[in-house]
Amino acid sequence: MKQQLGDPLNPAQLAHLSGTSRVIHTGWVHCSASDRPEHDAARVMDRWHRQRGWTQIGYHAFIRKDGVIELGRPWDQVPAAQSGHNAAALAVCLHGLALARFTDAQARALVAFVDAVDAARAAVQRPPLRWRGHCEVAAKACPVIDYRAVLGLDAAGHRGAPAVAPAAAVPVHTFGTLRLFDHGLAVSALQRSLCQAGAFLVIDGQFGRATEAAVRDLQRAANLAVDGIAGPQTWAALGAATR
Repeated sequence: MKQQLGDPLNPAQLAHLSGTSRVIHTGWVHCSASDRPEHDAARVMDRWHRQRGWTQIGYHAFIRKDGVIELGRPWDQVPAAQSGHNAAALAVCLHGLALARFTDAQARALVAFVDAVDAARAAVQRPPLRWRGHCEVAAKACPVIDYRAVLGLDAAGHRGAPAVAPAAAVPVHTFGTLRLFDHGLAVSALQRSLCQAGAFLVIDGQFGRATEAAVRDLQRAANLAVDGIAGPQTWAALGAATR
């Protein structure tokens, strides 16, 4: 049965779909600029893009907050996603805008998506794709997640090398203010940075008591107000500590 817009995809289906004969050399990562639950679907993106005058959704895949990967534009068609860089591209979009609201399930799904694409290409003796973010060719913070760290990209966008910092530094305020019981990719980034600064934490994306205690220790060392909340001043102090 032919896959339809919005159908959920598993890795086996991804491998099949990525066998397109269209020349592709770059994969592009986007975010949807909305955190509203009612917008968390490929069909919503399709409606928005049609309202812009496009023929259909511009992305080939859409990753929901729960990690489900939905089919977007047919993979044998050129995307409409990053102006001037669509011809030999594959485009995937994660639902979300605020970094603190992205989920670890989305990160795992993005990795599974890229793994499946690369595996399918290897099966037909094609090289793995180079992966880039929309922010690399447009004046916007899209995607707002650290896609380089999630995918383990080198400076050129290839996988299998130690992750590097994004080409453009992400402003501190985009990480948002994190506090006890928050969860998601932003919390994972906070925990990873705290560990780099000397804390001992499990990087699980859950802002629990241990993470709160590590934030308090950092604040105390940086002569900040000790409240266990990671706001702009705490992020700045953490950046200084890790440097």
